[in-house]
Amino acid sequence: MKHTLWIAFIGCLGWAIPAQVHSAASPQDDYLQIYVMIQEGDKLTQGGQNSQGREKYETAMQRLEKLKNENPEWEPTIVKYRIKYLTEKLES
Repeated sequence: MKHTLWIAFIGCLGWAIPAQVHSAASPQDDYLQIYVMIQEGDKLTQGGQNSQGREKYETAMQRLEKLKNENPEWEPTIVKYRIKYLTEKLES
C-alpha cells in the first residue's frame, strides 16, 4: 500500500512540474526556429518590407550568436554559414 501511494505521489509530482523543465530546447530546435526566422526575413525583404525583414535578420543573428556561444560544438559549419549569410543581408 505504501509503495502504491509513493508511486501515485511521484506521478502527481510529474504533473505539477512544467513541461519546460522536463525538456530544454535542443540546439536543433533553436536552429530550426532561427532558420524559419531567416526565411521570414527573406520573404519580407523580397516583398519590399525591408525594415521588417531587417528586424528578423537582426533577431536571427542575435539568436544564432547565442546558439554558437552556448553550443560551440554543434554544427559549426552550418552556424558559420548562416552567420555569413545574415552578415551579407544586414550589410546590403
